[in-house]
Amino acid sequence: MNSIFFILLLTVSQVQWHQMNGPYMGYIADIEILDDSGTNLLVCTWNSFSGGMYRSTDGAQTWLISSAGIPPNIGYGLNRIGSSPANRNIVLCGTGFLAPNYVYKSTDGGQNWITTSYSGGAVNDIKFFPQSNDTVILIGSGIYKSYDGGITWALKHTVTNGRALCFKRNTPDTIFAATQLGVLISTNQGE
Repeated sequence: MNSIFFILLLTVSQVQWHQMNGPYMGYIADIEILDDSGTNLLVCTWNSFSGGMYRSTDGAQTWLISSAGIPPNIGYGLNRIGSSPANRNIVLCGTGFLAPNYVYKSTDGGQNWITTSYSGGAVNDIKFFPQSNDTVILIGSGIYKSYDGGITWALKHTVTNGRALCFKRNTPDTIFAATQLGVLISTNQGE
């Protein structure tokens, strides 16, 4: 009886995850779903000789390069993606592993990109505030905030190797930041 249960458990666990087709150009650093159905996705990849932004409109069955406006030598270092929960066509992507690092913005679901004024360190996480197209926070070698959808950035706090951000559920004024030296908290929207 135990062996039958183990075989059933093993069989069920094996069908939980499936390998999708591509993209195969570089290390996949981040993925973002742009709609509720999971049909439209963006993936950013990095590699010293290949990489960039890839877009799927069929649930990850096929992928096309989607880096118009991002120079290839910069696209190789894409590290993070963040989309607005209020309008999924507004997307930001940031680089890591480059000096200097960059943030790019798309208003058409990741098809075309423009550069922003960001000039900080590696972008390790980037998030729009809940229900906002304009207020964004990112973390890397500092915590930066934008009030205009990612076009301009202000340094709010210097950190050592910031890794991730999250908002307190139902209270987005409270933000937690994970860093190499521990967890930080802001109770005034990162100010």
